[in-house]
Amino acid sequence: MVPGGGDPPNPSPSPNPNPNPNPDPDPDPDPNPKSFSWFQAEDILSVNQDAARAFYKSVANLLVVEKEADYDMSQVEKETVLIDDPFRVVTALWEEAPGLKDDSDPRAWSNWRQRVARFLYWAVDGGLHPGEMTLDMLIKCERRQSCSLRARDILQRLFDFFIRTPHRARTPA
Repeated sequence: MVPGGGDPPNPSPSPNPNPNPNPDPDPDPDPNPKSFSWFQAEDILSVNQDAARAFYKSVANLLVVEKEADYDMSQVEKETVLIDDPFRVVTALWEEAPGLKDDSDPRAWSNWRQRVARFLYWAVDGGLHPGEMTLDMLIKCERRQSCSLRARDILQRLFDFFIRTPHRARTPA
């Protein structure tokens, strides 16, 4: 107590013990892919839902061609055009990052690409159509000796995309 009542003023407030001189320009509050399922269950559609459907259909077609799945492709995402290479979808999503420009912080680009990877992983690992396709099916297809070189290349790039994307940053052109 000081004369006259009250507490003495704090002459030197304690500094933040963990100051972050480089705060994340695009924080990601919910890294849980199950949140995508909640939004879908509530019929809250992402602006990228069509991209997820095209990605799913592309991967489903790859599994059918490789005889790893027996989908009736005329019934898989009927309203969605078939894109032969799933990475065309990835590239389109990466380039259409909302609010980001070529000179945006590389960490913001990295965060966006991480979200794209998680979203598309969710789409093909039972999220978009529960019980129809899983990552295990993709792995099984890639490991089969009869898997074509083209399919193996696409699947290996997909695995790399799902696993390593968070560690990459976009460099402006």
